[in-house]
Amino acid sequence: KDWEHFHKLLYKLPFAAPVSNAGSRILVCVKSWIRAQCRIMLVISLECAAGYWLLHIPGFPFWAALTGIIDALQVFGTGTVFFPWIAILVLQCDYTFAIWLGLLYLITWLTRELMEPKLLGDGLGLLPICFLMSVIAGLKLFGALGLFTGPFGVLLIRELWYELEAVSAPDRELHI
Repeated sequence: KDWEHFHKLLYKLPFAAPVSNAGSRILVCVKSWIRAQCRIMLVISLECAAGYWLLHIPGFPFWAALTGIIDALQVFGTGTVFFPWIAILVLQCDYTFAIWLGLLYLITWLTRELMEPKLLGDGLGLLPICFLMSVIAGLKLFGALGLFTGPFGVLLIRELWYELEAVSAPDRELHI
């Protein structure tokens, strides 16, 4: 019930407008990032559906969707599904099926590796190489959590930098 009063007090602070502007642009980037992740997940799921269908796996749409969802989880990926499955097939001496699953894994892995820097970099407004470097730096600095914090940390720094430039040169337009 005090939100209106609190909101007015917050906006009297000198840094409120720049932080609000940066936050709005970051929210747009987060939405783009989610859309990019969904696109990659859809492509991986469709590839798995085609592969599972060709391999005559019962219930292939369900398993393909599940593989796509697991692939969207940053730490896991499709290897979480394919490696144990291939290992079991090799132990059962079903080498042909294991090779086909290995090929399907390779296709899904390459798809993610090729699509992710471009789509996610575009979604965050970063060059693909900058996105990739931010993921690696985040991973080295913060471990698995760095997969998310690296790109979003770079994004936060960039947005705050834009706001500092806007405050120091209000007559100059920023191109984002």
